[in-house]
Amino acid sequence: MSITNRRIEALQAKLNARELDGVLYTLGAASIYLLEADGYNWQRQSWANIARHFGDRPLYGLPEILLYVPCEGGAHLFCTPRKGAGLREVGLAPQEVVFDRFYSALFRVIKGRRIAVGDVCEDFLRRLLDEVAPDFELFEGESLCAELRRVKEPGEIARLEAAARLTDDAMGAILGMIGPGVTAQEVEDFFTDYGLSHGATDLSFGPTCCVVKTGNLPEANEIGGRPKQKPIELGCGLAFDLGYVLGGYCSDFGRSFYCGEPTRHMADAYAALQAGQVNMIEHIRPYETNVNELYGYVHEAVAAHGYGDVLRFPDTGSLGHQIGIDCHEHPMLNKGVDFVLEPGMVFASEPKIWLPGEMYMRVEDMVLVTEIGARALTVFDRVKFAL
Repeated sequence: MSITNRRIEALQAKLNARELDGVLYTLGAASIYLLEADGYNWQRQSWANIARHFGDRPLYGLPEILLYVPCEGGAHLFCTPRKGAGLREVGLAPQEVVFDRFYSALFRVIKGRRIAVGDVCEDFLRRLLDEVAPDFELFEGESLCAELRRVKEPGEIARLEAAARLTDDAMGAILGMIGPGVTAQEVEDFFTDYGLSHGATDLSFGPTCCVVKTGNLPEANEIGGRPKQKPIELGCGLAFDLGYVLGGYCSDFGRSFYCGEPTRHMADAYAALQAGQVNMIEHIRPYETNVNELYGYVHEAVAAHGYGDVLRFPDTGSLGHQIGIDCHEHPMLNKGVDFVLEPGMVFASEPKIWLPGEMYMRVEDMVLVTEIGARALTVFDRVKFAL
């Protein structure tokens, strides 16, 4: 049985505009989006969709679910028998095929020779298509669906807001148990348990509690230099990064705190970092602001507070990423990306300051671009710093 819906039809318009005969995806954010299968708990790899941008990290494997979208007509969903029941539970009607016979199923439905391929398990998909017909002309296909996913629909925004609230709640809950004697590993385990016991179906990524003990210590001069099993002490700075999957959509969030009485220098640096984040959000104008301008707005306020020289990544302007069904979506936020923000886009902005020997600090917020500007979906206290 073939599948059609408005998202698949929108993708087919892009295929026809680029004179492509079809696109092949395995199970990932693109296929989940196209199938409107938010309830299917697919295997998440938080770096999968940007692997090619971070060096040589090819994703190999033998996917058990394939989605082929032709340039016209319904899409075709194939799976191995052991995956069929789970797909039917979320309202889908896949065609089950023997694991090593995907090529035979595709041979019957692919017409034409210009085929696009998704990023996830790309090498496998390309080898599979070579079995179907060695004379296929293959093209990059992940960006086709990414273009559709950039602007979120109202229902998607509602789910992202709910996921953001869960991370805010988790941050508030964790502060009550942090203190001398607790380890970073225990904090990270708490984040995991809290999310899964409060409705999350998965984690966007493994939560992080990065601890730096202020002082003239080797571990204090390296981000992440303190072992996770070493207890937190008075005089430790803590930087958090956490995210959950709720309703099929991801959150990504961070704050920083100091265990004990921070120096004025550290407290002012954190205030500067938060001011940079707020300044960036306040400067966003839909249809005008480019993502490559965002770092500059953060730096402007941080520098006005006297900390511009310690804001990380000044050369690349790396600031964050889009977020949705997957945690790291395109476009990325840096100086090398040319893309004007539109209403309905949601991104995670994560500026960072590193003070060797004192503290590593980061903040991260999910930001929604609106018709008149932008607002943060994560609203946890920006002032609280000392624990």
